[in-house]
Amino acid sequence: VVDAPIINLAGRQRMLSQQLLAHAEAVHDGRDEARAKIRDLVGTFDRVLHVLEHGGEDLGHTLPAAPADLQPEFGEVKHSWQGLKPALLAVAERPPLDAEAKRAYRLVRDDMHLLTQASNRLVGAFQQRALALHNNISLALVLATGANCILLLVGIKTTRDYVIERQRSERALLESKERLQ
Repeated sequence: VVDAPIINLAGRQRMLSQQLLAHAEAVHDGRDEARAKIRDLVGTFDRVLHVLEHGGEDLGHTLPAAPADLQPEFGEVKHSWQGLKPALLAVAERPPLDAEAKRAYRLVRDDMHLLTQASNRLVGAFQQRALALHNNISLALVLATGANCILLLVGIKTTRDYVIERQRSERALLESKERLQ
């Protein structure tokens, strides 16, 4: 079943958004080593978002493209990401006292929760879809089992009727034979 890896990967997006915020705060606090981590996480977020939407390979699994009914949730994540990605890269690239870096940090600090919430809704949509598919499969199995039981009962009744009719016919033949003798 491919649902678990997809849900895991979508859930990872939530975690990445929180890591991005933590590293942006670290850069804002003067820890320059977090800059490379932001760049790395931005690349990871982009790649995972692409795999979730268009299919591809990740976490050792080949994943299909997302179904069309999840496009609203993807649109929400992508919209939020398009606003935050340049700000994150500005935080990673510019000196902390630079006016653009300060503006970018405030945007990340104030709006990252929107990306986290959008990612959470995407995970929820994947989970709801997986549950609906599971329920549909369960219903199909129950219906198939019921149909098989009905066919079995019809087969038993038909066989029983055949045996009873044959016994009647054999008795009638024996009675006819005895009358002729």
